[in-house]
Amino acid sequence: IEGREISISSLCLAAGVPATTALRWIKTMTDDAMLVRRADPADGRRFLIEMSEATAAAMMSCLGALRERLTA
Repeated sequence: IEGREISISSLCLAAGVPATTALRWIKTMTDDAMLVRRADPADGRRFLIEMSEATAAAMMSCLGALRERLTA
């Protein structure tokens, strides 16, 4: 939502689950076009992940609906 790209290794650490589990879910979400995986232009050994535009829009819609319910 912030438009930031995050390294796969950072995302795995932030998930708080075993790395193999995080990597499996990242692959699934990438295959389903929820996430976009790109090579890091500054470091060819690293890959970056970001939400797809459709996923970001869905998250914004979900958070907006939640905000409406909480303020109603």
